[in-house]
Amino acid sequence: MEEADFKLLRSQLHAGSVQIKFIMDQCEVTCLHQPQPLYILLSRMSYLPCYMGEIIEHFGDAAAEAKRTLWLEDFATKSPVKWHLPIGVLSDNRSSQPSNLNPWKVTVHFHRFPDKQVILFEDVESVRKHFTNALKQALYLQHGNAKIGMGMAKSFQLDMWEHLKKNNCDNLVNFEGELGPLYESMQRVPMRFIIGQKPPIQVPIPMINKEGNLTTLKESIELSERIILGGNLMEKSVRIQGLSSEEYLDLPVCMLWKFLRHADRFLYVVLI
Repeated sequence: MEEADFKLLRSQLHAGSVQIKFIMDQCEVTCLHQPQPLYILLSRMSYLPCYMGEIIEHFGDAAAEAKRTLWLEDFATKSPVKWHLPIGVLSDNRSSQPSNLNPWKVTVHFHRFPDKQVILFEDVESVRKHFTNALKQALYLQHGNAKIGMGMAKSFQLDMWEHLKKNNCDNLVNFEGELGPLYESMQRVPMRFIIGQKPPIQVPIPMINKEGNLTTLKESIELSERIILGGNLMEKSVRIQGLSSEEYLDLPVCMLWKFLRHADRFLYVVLI
């Protein structure tokens, strides 16, 4: 794939979406009839809590009022959905499921929150802070210092988040352009590996390998094998932004990061 193809792909990713069918846990329904499912087309680059208002409005009247805490569960695996990850990453991580068909079926809960398996969702502001912290981490890895991340004005952070929430692709790209050069000062490639239901594994991947060449995706995974205790990672299928990425293994990982990263500036590599 040529660089021009990746540029086109990046613009398509910003416009990409995941269809989700939300259903309410029938054990928690307190009205006479099960609420109708809620279908929403969600941006791959966004986060589930940005849509929690719609979910609560649709299902809230059917749940008991006492001690309500909203959380979501993958219908097929019965695993709590990790809302703090981008929606596209969550969708990619279910690619090995036999039921990996659109729409993605997600169960809505208001009770029995699994506090040992997923971070408590408080409000959309907490999601914004989580996103900003991840962005600052990525900038630190990229440039080797905290100067750009710590220099982001609060108004810049708020505006960037609003464009992400509203899926304003062109404006979001412009904001990304204000976060410093992509390659000129790059030290490490901000990457996170997703393996099953484990927390994201953040590995510092050097842009240049020991031989003085650009580090490839294959080398990045091999390097991660020495850090991550989880067997032979090269035996797993690789997905990035919904793409089966075996054909990209010999490409420079900084190039993949340039075009396939998420808005928090991390390249998420899902190993299935």
